[in-house]
Amino acid sequence: TYGKGRLLGGYMCHRLMRALSRHREVVCVSHVCRDYYRKRLPTRVNVYTAPNGIDNELFTPPASPSERAQLRSQLNLPEQGYFITYCGGLIKRKDPELILRALRHLKRRRQLPSDLRLLFLGKGPLERRCKHLAKPLGEQVQFVGFTDRVADYLSASDALITASHAEGLPLNVIEGIASGCVVIHSNLPIFGEILERVPQMSALRFNIGSVSQCADCILKAPSVTFDRQEALEMGDLYGRQRMALQYHRIYQQLLRKYLG
Repeated sequence: TYGKGRLLGGYMCHRLMRALSRHREVVCVSHVCRDYYRKRLPTRVNVYTAPNGIDNELFTPPASPSERAQLRSQLNLPEQGYFITYCGGLIKRKDPELILRALRHLKRRRQLPSDLRLLFLGKGPLERRCKHLAKPLGEQVQFVGFTDRVADYLSASDALITASHAEGLPLNVIEGIASGCVVIHSNLPIFGEILERVPQMSALRFNIGSVSQCADCILKAPSVTFDRQEALEMGDLYGRQRMALQYHRIYQQLLRKYLG
């Protein structure tokens, strides 16, 4: 409905549910999605969970502060400062405008740290509006656009931020944690599912659409840390190898069920 509107989007959702209802087995990408479909699909439909996987050899935390500084130099970023990265389309559902309003809110209150930098990776229909909102923030906001160096930007960053209103399985959040970023996030249930293994990040959760709470979380972010081992474990948990094994187990279960 965010992309197609309430009328057409609602009709498309209705068609999707009708199509899924004809299947015996459905695989979802998260427990949140699984619970959603279990409530809406006929009980005869079996619903499984197999999260999509990331390349956990590509998305890894820097081995040392010097490696992070080297990455920043390669990306033409200042070696010093606190970097927050937004990774995704500049679209209404992801609400990038709220993040910029939060920074402007801090600037008006004279609370915006001078060494804070916000990087936008991605493009979309809200780009012009976002750039207009970013003007008072000067060089503290940079629009990178589309890039094939997402992994490098995440490893060079201290935090990832998302103000999304709806997600199935946000791979950018998983890639950010696997790269060593803390995550400033809206209070979607799916973020709680992903971040349950790093409970210290609950301090960086804000209500959807709340500029002031988002601003407060931005200020808190430098005080929230987690170690490199936790980042590597998250990469393993949501790695593509783990995804392949989960699908393999589902296929084996279904083969036994239908073929004996």
